[in-house]
Amino acid sequence: MRDLEFWLSTDRPTLLILFDAQKETAYFIDLEIYFQENRESLSKVHKFVRVYLPIHQVFNVQAVTALR
Repeated sequence: MRDLEFWLSTDRPTLLILFDAQKETAYFIDLEIYFQENRESLSKVHKFVRVYLPIHQVFNVQAVTALR
């Protein structure tokens, strides 16, 4: 909870990146946008929160370039 509050309070994007070793592919999501779009309230988060990463958001060179 404290980590989420800190990450979401910064003026820079906080990315969650998940690497699928079998597919050798990384997926990402911007946590601030995720919480805004899914109307997740941090007050409802106690110990854990499940975040779903879309499989179309592959973290690759093109994604890094777009994020810059």
